[in-house]
Amino acid sequence: MAWQNILKSKELFLISSAIQKTMNLVSSNIKSLSDEKIRKAFSRFLAREESDKRSYLQNEFGSPFTGYSYLGQEDSLNQYPEDGLHSFVLSDYSPIDKLPPEFQSFMKNDWEAVKQAVQEFELNSIESLRLSAAHEFVRFKLGYMLSCNYYPPKSGLKDPSKKVRIAKHKDVSFLSTFPFGLEPGLVLHHRNGALKVGKKQHPISFPGYLMETMTGQKILAAEHEVQIDHDKARFSFSVFSIPKPGSKVMVNGKHLNAREFYDEYLNLF
Repeated sequence: MAWQNILKSKELFLISSAIQKTMNLVSSNIKSLSDEKIRKAFSRFLAREESDKRSYLQNEFGSPFTGYSYLGQEDSLNQYPEDGLHSFVLSDYSPIDKLPPEFQSFMKNDWEAVKQAVQEFELNSIESLRLSAAHEFVRFKLGYMLSCNYYPPKSGLKDPSKKVRIAKHKDVSFLSTFPFGLEPGLVLHHRNGALKVGKKQHPISFPGYLMETMTGQKILAAEHEVQIDHDKARFSFSVFSIPKPGSKVMVNGKHLNAREFYDEYLNLF
């Protein structure tokens, strides 16, 4: 897990010159973390009976930062009803013993190391984005949530011809980071067109709505969607940096805590 010493070498961090001004996609050539434990945990949870899984919906936790969303769900805070995926959001905002047993070992034994690695990646990312003044904010004001996404094979969908599996949107985050790498399917949009990110075996990150609002739109959140052409299952695991429990951020002239900021974000939709 220890990226810390590696990440101090800023020459490892680079932004593609073709998209630097439009997408602010930060990449590195260090190897991604292994997703073996979290993928196994999520897979075991997905194998449950549907009624069991739905006992862990977000509204059961009373938080948009923890809980399950299923394909076609009308009232999810994590995805649209037409999105073709199942997801589970994990965070520090709910007690570990309230989570499904499948996730508890990862949250107890691995989550802290993942968060530390992601924070170090973020500190180098903001250097690349010329936001060095945000170091203290990243270190002390941000908490993290992990979005676990599963896209079943398209042959199992009501509309197998459906290509877009997550509609275009901006993330709620300061930065969205993929510490475990990325399978093909992510598409970033900008005024000059779209970028298919492709398979990545190293971490990447891009700005979310929190960064956009805090920089006065000087750095825009990356609008993105997921497109899948093949008939294979796809997993992705992204870490969102959001205000810590108890901390507040200045957004549009207002001091907001994490839940208030999330409600502000939902006004986009």
